[in-house]
Amino acid sequence: MFSIFVVFDALLALPYGKLADHFGHTRTILVSWVAEMGWMMVFAYSTGPLMALAVFSVWVAFGSLDGPALQAVLGTLTITERRGFSLGFFNTFALAIVIPAELVTGALYSISNRLPFFANLLLDLAALGLFLSFLKSRWLERPTRQFENNVLIGAFASTMGA
Repeated sequence: MFSIFVVFDALLALPYGKLADHFGHTRTILVSWVAEMGWMMVFAYSTGPLMALAVFSVWVAFGSLDGPALQAVLGTLTITERRGFSLGFFNTFALAIVIPAELVTGALYSISNRLPFFANLLLDLAALGLFLSFLKSRWLERPTRQFENNVLIGAFASTMGA
């Protein structure tokens, strides 16, 4: 399964980056997260291992859509002199938050095999709401010297949507 993720992520990074530049970074992120919410419902009701593998492959393809757009948006959140550190901070935080996800998913799955997907859907909705509130306040358009706060909140929102 991880190999499928790596292959799709590698093959689609450049075309998705071009799409994000063409259609807009925030719009691309929103489309990706809404698509993921739909795929969570398909996952929850998939039957059989072959259907799960097919759904996983399509989900990974859509999940890769927001990667280049997120990096571009996060790059605009920070001052130029600290951009490398900020993106490194984002990646570290986003990956560190995902570490306990396996345990939480396993615990939810032991209750119901659909529960992890519904939980992911709720987190996606929360991330979408947080992201939309940032867009409404135009907060994402203002680079600031408080880059750690901006990137931390951006990492939290995108990880919730991941």
